[in-house]
Amino acid sequence: MTLLASILVPIILLTIFIFFSTTPKHVRKREKIFYNLMVCSFGIIGCVGISLYSYFTTGQSVDSAWWSVGAFFGSIIIFTATLIIGGIYRNLFHFNENIK
Repeated sequence: MTLLASILVPIILLTIFIFFSTTPKHVRKREKIFYNLMVCSFGIIGCVGISLYSYFTTGQSVDSAWWSVGAFFGSIIIFTATLIIGGIYRNLFHFNENIK
């Protein structure tokens, strides 16, 4: 688990840095902030969902001490995936000047 955490935590930090640093410059500031907050909100909702799922599936079983570990690693993976998908969509489709 320590190895997994030492791999996933730098990946999520790098993903957060890349997500916020590759925001298009030609878009108004309010639109960028709104879009980034919406993507982060979806990521947080996903983290809450995976935490509840982990609690309800393993929180009542013999492995009840491990539900928080599963929730932590699942939340890192869900939030990272949300930022990657949101960043790709933002840069290729949503704020792309060539499409409009």
